[in-house]
Amino acid sequence: MKLTVKERILIPEILPEKSNSIILKIMRKFKEELSFDAEENRVLKFKYSGDQVTWEEVENIVKDIQVSDLITELLIKSLKQMDKDNELPEKYLSLFEKFVEGESN
Repeated sequence: MKLTVKERILIPEILPEKSNSIILKIMRKFKEELSFDAEENRVLKFKYSGDQVTWEEVENIVKDIQVSDLITELLIKSLKQMDKDNELPEKYLSLFEKFVEGESN
């Protein structure tokens, strides 16, 4: 799945913090795949200020990342629950569209 810089930063926020050891290891590996390599860091020039992260807007910086069925299921579950509770932040809307609305396509 093609993911933007913002989506790659936000996805770990949606994944559960607690689970069993097997799922935690799968999530850890997936989070490593979401991370940015040295070249991306050089081009994007990330800046951190407290909980905020900003970067240089660069066109066409997307990464095609293999998202397992398990990770997809975890993301869909979290996003649907936030939507059901009317607690879905706008920053997650593109992820909702890709994972939840995209699952019916």
